[in-house]
Amino acid sequence: VSSFLAARREQWLLTGILGALASATRSGGVLLFPALVLYSILRYRSWRPKEMLPLLLIPVGLVAFMILLWMFTGNPFAFKDVQVAWGRRTAFFISTLWEYLLNPREVAAPWNPIALNFAAVIGTLGCALFLLKRREWVLSFYTFIALVLPISTSSLQSVTRYSAVIFPIFIVLGILGSRPKVDH
Repeated sequence: VSSFLAARREQWLLTGILGALASATRSGGVLLFPALVLYSILRYRSWRPKEMLPLLLIPVGLVAFMILLWMFTGNPFAFKDVQVAWGRRTAFFISTLWEYLLNPREVAAPWNPIALNFAAVIGTLGCALFLLKRREWVLSFYTFIALVLPISTSSLQSVTRYSAVIFPIFIVLGILGSRPKVDH
């Protein structure tokens, strides 16, 4: 959120630094990079190196974390490779949703409230579409790619937890909640 706020205030170096911190602490933080590049392009209607160069700091956080993993484990991709222990593999995100739709009666599995996680996917997609309808291109794009990352693991497990940190969802909830009927 702070990285987006810094971009709106045209504090590009701060945007890059905050984005680097986000990508160092969560691999999904690197998704700020394409979203903020898109923001800059849409804001200025062109590719402006002055604003774009500091955004290159965003992936540096993930690279620093990968170097740390390499030093401790010998595997810079350990954060990705450990997903196999949770029964996850790389998959096209739509196939993950399709698998659930083929067997919607399976409400839960060990450590996975599947129906709740599927509902989180639908709710997050709904928020992305709501933002798209309001022409909030960047927030919609970020919401969508932040959702695609966890559901590209062939499992809906933890999607609710991953969706809970996609901040544009709360903007949508705030907009909808400003209506008295929705609020009540």
